[in-house]
Amino acid sequence: MINVSERKKTPPLELEENQQVLVAAMADVSMALNSSLNLDEVLDRILENLAKVVAYKTANIMLINGNIAKIVRSKGYEVLGTKEMMMSKSFDINELSNFSQMISTKQPILSFYPHLEQDWHRLAESEWIKSHIASPIISDNEVIGFLNCDSDVAGFFNKVQTYAMQIFASQAGLAIRNARLYDASTRLGKKLRSINDLTHQVLEAKSLIDIFDLLPEKLIDLLEGTNVYISKWDEDTQTVTGWAATGEFSKDYVIGKSDPGDRTLTEKILENQHSTLIENLDHSHLMEKKFHGLYREKSLFCLPLIAEGMKFGAIIIGYSSLDQVNEDVRSMGEYAAMQISTAICKIHMLEQERIQSSQLTHANALIESLSHVSTAIKSGVDINTVMNTIGLELELLKIHSMVALRVGETDNLALTYSSVQSKLVAFIKNLGKTKNTEVITSIDTLPLFREIVDTQQAEYIEHPEEVLIQITPPNFKPAIVKLIETLAITKNTKCILVPLVIDKKSIGILSLWGESLQKIDIQAASIFGGQVAIAIENANLLQEVQRLAITDELTNVLNRRGFDEVANREFGAAKRYSRPLSLIMVDIDRFKAINDVYGHPIGDEILIEIAARARTKIRETDYISRYGGEEFLILLTEQKPDNAKTVAERIRKSVAEQPFNTSVGKITVTISVGVTGANSQISSISMMIKTVDKALYKSKENGRNRVTMIDKI
Repeated sequence: MINVSERKKTPPLELEENQQVLVAAMADVSMALNSSLNLDEVLDRILENLAKVVAYKTANIMLINGNIAKIVRSKGYEVLGTKEMMMSKSFDINELSNFSQMISTKQPILSFYPHLEQDWHRLAESEWIKSHIASPIISDNEVIGFLNCDSDVAGFFNKVQTYAMQIFASQAGLAIRNARLYDASTRLGKKLRSINDLTHQVLEAKSLIDIFDLLPEKLIDLLEGTNVYISKWDEDTQTVTGWAATGEFSKDYVIGKSDPGDRTLTEKILENQHSTLIENLDHSHLMEKKFHGLYREKSLFCLPLIAEGMKFGAIIIGYSSLDQVNEDVRSMGEYAAMQISTAICKIHMLEQERIQSSQLTHANALIESLSHVSTAIKSGVDINTVMNTIGLELELLKIHSMVALRVGETDNLALTYSSVQSKLVAFIKNLGKTKNTEVITSIDTLPLFREIVDTQQAEYIEHPEEVLIQITPPNFKPAIVKLIETLAITKNTKCILVPLVIDKKSIGILSLWGESLQKIDIQAASIFGGQVAIAIENANLLQEVQRLAITDELTNVLNRRGFDEVANREFGAAKRYSRPLSLIMVDIDRFKAINDVYGHPIGDEILIEIAARARTKIRETDYISRYGGEEFLILLTEQKPDNAKTVAERIRKSVAEQPFNTSVGKITVTISVGVTGANSQISSISMMIKTVDKALYKSKENGRNRVTMIDKI
């Protein structure tokens, strides 16, 4: 007898002359095993041909399902009268060390005297066994079962037979694998033919009645369920009714109806938009308890009926156990639900053909009209032009509009433009409760705004006055009726809110409202919204490019090019209309020394502060420019030289009397200033600059930190 540790090792094989006999036998066995793809035939042939390789008194084939092994074929037990008993037994692999060992090592086991071994699984009906060999049946590197041979002669089996058994088991594994694949392929083929027939029938159906006359029984056959329940969803009322069902509760199911607000299984399935498995209905919270009685089974496989973005209902198949819903059943069900949804959608579309034809005609007209607007707004060189063009063109279509743009990176929306802007401004002023006509609201004021901004999807509003009431500031509430009238909202007005998106970022919301708008216009409005967003972005980019082209990068005031543009324009206007115009030139005293002592970065800080202080002493209608390294020109419109001198003196004092806080500490800075004004002797802005430069030079000559005016050449 060999002990357990010995038989766990793979024995070295010395076949000698038996090797050729074994090879020849295995060739015959291989041909026999692989001559059929029927699993039952393959299992029969395994035991029939095993005797060609190994002699035995009894033999059996065990196949594994989970942790349980069962005998599926046997030979010899009928003589002993134990066949029925052995075939009915289930063996827990985890409790049998021989099986566990073969699974872990994938090697055969040889027992010379099994009843003398401590780990032998003793059964009364197998007391006669005196010698035993077993080999794992392997398929795709996984143990799928065991091949067992027994003898009533002690020490009957040897290592050579064990080796032959192992080779035979590998051939058996291959044959079983091929048969299983063929069996699965055959069953799949039948299912595919069934689902193709079902698909053809439902797609050819002319009415929903035709579909539901054939559907329930077809689905039971296809998905191997106990009962089928098909529900109908009403999007408008948010309720569920029965479409069709099988089983003893079918009538109750079909006439049943939920109330608005009820928690229903169909609603949850449509909300998830994918198949759902319910293992035990009693433990499910997907629907209210009052609906549980409509289903005969506790295990349910649920499929949504959705097509073209429309929710139609659900198919619910009852099973005695969810173990029946394997991957094939699930994929078949999902495919069938998709095809059925398509058929229902087709019929629904046919029923709505007249209405939709009218709507499409309307939508096409709107798209064409909006394309003209899109062409027009492309010519906008600034955002105001773009906005005005949008408003004017849309008003011709009897569509009012409003644009609210995001304020920087915040979650606030500022009313930027409305086609009823003048009426709206007048309304706000007449209200008398605020002097500020700017309207800013948070995106979170209304969940709908947040949804539009986050999802970047347009929304159709059936009753825009309700939305307006929700977002109207409290101080406007008393005049809400007047506000609705101001915005030209009537009881027939519909609204579409369109997100304005650039580079996947929401920059605002475009509101379109009018009596002619319909839900089908969402697509056209969304396309138009994209074009509006691009036009706004292009206008902003153009303005920014233009601003950068004429702006000094360091001080953020006009550069020389920018100053020349505005100065020539303003000089021409002043000459043409005989209006006063003055020019101030500022130069920082001893600026080179500041750079030499403290470095250019500190010099830059001083330049920035000089520009900032000068800006506080002039009007918004005046222009300031960095004209040279440390020179600034300030053009004062509608100002005579005497007034300009006063302004220049204020600038000088603001610099001299307050030291500059820099990165290296406080530094005292002074400036020299020249002032001049336009007169009959000066024929161009260039002459004016030369004159003010002379005045500046006089300030430098006379000791710096002073203002000098020259109003004549």
